[in-house]
Amino acid sequence: MKKYTVEIVHPKLTAYKLFVDDVLVDEGDCIKNQQFKNITGKISIWYEPWKIHPEIRIDDFLVNYSLAEIDVYDHKLDFKLDNNFVSKYRANDIASREKAVFDGKGGVDKYIYDAVIGINSNHSDIVQSIRKVFEH
Repeated sequence: MKKYTVEIVHPKLTAYKLFVDDVLVDEGDCIKNQQFKNITGKISIWYEPWKIHPEIRIDDFLVNYSLAEIDVYDHKLDFKLDNNFVSKYRANDIASREKAVFDGKGGVDKYIYDAVIGINSNHSDIVQSIRKVFEH
């Protein structure tokens, strides 16, 4: 199973508890941030003071609570880290963009889709034109 590094950050963050698979594995005081290394499974991060919303980074990438399927409470973050976390996050990101831009609209313009979603194209024509500029 892949292991992840998770970091929570907030200017008012003062204390934390880390539960992995419902077992308390770490707790303590902190100032503004706390990092947890080599974790995987059902994760619950409790924090103080309550009613803050810390940023969360997973393997150094700032993640969106909704796209990462993080349940947010006034005192904790609950989520699951497994081998499929990155692929699920990417699929949620693409689905969210598709819904925001194209939901309820007729046919989808492939150029607008590529500009907004940015997948399924290696843009070889654009790459070639840029290379020609640098070659001269």
